[in-house]
Amino acid sequence: MGTGPAFASPIEAAEALLAGLRFLAAADPTEMMVCEQAQLLQILEQARAMSTAVQAQTLGAFTAVQG
Repeated sequence: MGTGPAFASPIEAAEALLAGLRFLAAADPTEMMVCEQAQLLQILEQARAMSTAVQAQTLGAFTAVQG
């Protein structure tokens, strides 16, 4: 079992993701240290890759059931 938070559903997890992105969108990166900016950029790139994988998986399932 992972160390991340447990969610009741994929929708709940996606809503938490959006909440985090809203926080980041409102943040001022100029107030961060350069090392923090670099770390955030790395994390965001990992999130982008995972998002692409989840989107492809979900689109495949949606298409399979002719959604």
